[in-house]
Amino acid sequence: MKSLGPDVPELIILPVYSALPSEMQTGIFDPAPLGIWKVVIVTNITETSLTIDGIYYVVDPGFVKQKVYNSKTGIDQLVVTPISQGQWHRL
Repeated sequence: MKSLGPDVPELIILPVYSALPSEMQTGIFDPAPLGIWKVVIVTNITETSLTIDGIYYVVDPGFVKQKVYNSKTGIDQLVVTPISQGQWHRL
């Protein structure tokens, strides 16, 4: 950020994910102070379920947790996998 010069605005960086504690969730919807940009780091939870006003940038890492059945163990597991091209195009 320093190399970008003095014109770079201050940032508020907020994570959004399904297990986010409720006390942290309220900050997501608060308007950013004047002259400060709100940057949201998201997961696929925001794809269809949330509308957040006042966002300049959204950062999506391109991975999701998917439930996958493991036939060797006989149980479902949450596995981090890359998003599909269809999901990527909706961003």
